[in-house]
Amino acid sequence: MKRPTKIKFLTVGEKMKNIRKKLGMKQYDLEEIGITRSYISMIEANKRKTNKETMKKMIELFKQKALELNIELNINEEKLLETSEEQAVKFCLEKLNDNEEVLNVEEIIEVAKLYQLNEILAKTYIIKANILYDDRDYGLAFNYYYNTLDMYNKLKIRHKNSYLYNKLGKCKFSLMDYSEALIYFKKAYDYSILEDNEATLKHSYYNIALSYKKISEFDLALEYTNKYLELCDMNINFTEYVYAIILKSNCYIEKKETKLAIELYEKIIDKFSDKENYLIGFVFNNLGTVYLDLEESDKTLCYFNKAEKIRKLVDKPHLAHTLIDKSNIFLKKQQYTEMIPLLLKGIESAKKYKDTEYVLKGYYNLEKIYKENKEIEKLKEIYIDLLDYLENVENKEEKFNVYIKLSLIYLEENNIDSAKEVLLRTNAKCN
Repeated sequence: MKRPTKIKFLTVGEKMKNIRKKLGMKQYDLEEIGITRSYISMIEANKRKTNKETMKKMIELFKQKALELNIELNINEEKLLETSEEQAVKFCLEKLNDNEEVLNVEEIIEVAKLYQLNEILAKTYIIKANILYDDRDYGLAFNYYYNTLDMYNKLKIRHKNSYLYNKLGKCKFSLMDYSEALIYFKKAYDYSILEDNEATLKHSYYNIALSYKKISEFDLALEYTNKYLELCDMNINFTEYVYAIILKSNCYIEKKETKLAIELYEKIIDKFSDKENYLIGFVFNNLGTVYLDLEESDKTLCYFNKAEKIRKLVDKPHLAHTLIDKSNIFLKKQQYTEMIPLLLKGIESAKKYKDTEYVLKGYYNLEKIYKENKEIEKLKEIYIDLLDYLENVENKEEKFNVYIKLSLIYLEENNIDSAKEVLLRTNAKCN
């Protein structure tokens, strides 16, 4: 990202003063157009405004002087009369309409702040927040979305509320704060009704359902998934439809209604015309999980292998899910030699794509192995690695749990000093 540069637009008075000095003229030289020296001084100091008639006379005088001095002078009356605020607005709007320039949002933010262009600033904050969200920097993205919402409310602009509440919810969801996410998604739903915004209403139904699933309210999750499906047309947006079927099936799995889940998955597989569509990876992966619970090892391995193949080709951000979920096959059989390499690959991939949920799942599967085998040094290693990863993650509860686990190991070893040090860090990092 380019470093912001201080951009300043000249006022009418400053532009006039620059031309006068370029021509070697004194303030009193301008008195011949019928204005006083004190008036000229106030214009140049930005204490008075001038009118078009006076400016026309001044431009004619400047041109006459330039001709006498044989100096080339191109003066645009319209631009000369543009205030610094008007120039700043033009600059920002041009940048916002330029697909390449808009990526350097810091420059636009700098100008909008300097000239108090609050509506433009709010619009730019959304772009900045979207960039951060796409980069998986959900904590900072949340701050920008929240600041935008606050600015729009102060400006009494309400038509963006449903969109912004939905984005705030998605940030909290990605940070694994599902209860907080649910609050924002419900706000998005309320405003989408007020705004008559069907697109956000649909997103709200889906996101509310997803949040309910995460907090184990499976019946409510199914209720909202069905509402979402009522607004989905499989022939118009197949992707939306498949996501909803996957969510519905996962709820049935959690409710132990696996037969219903398998039926839904098998039906949806038949509807894929492109057998390398990234969405089929979700279906295969989830079927692997279903058959793992049913202890049908051949089908489990078959579906996880299919999911892994698809994700290596077209969905690397979710490859970690398959590797770590697949490792559970070997956990059940206590085949740790096969399991550990899968977990390490999965954790590495999850870290690369900032997938905190699966980083935790991977480490906690390693934790089960090392606890089972009483490998205390390796347990300490994974706790320290996990704390290092969580340093930049806004999840105090997980940090707290890991610090406590590490301190307990030190206490069991009678290493009081290390235990104290960890507990002091717990207090500093989790409060």
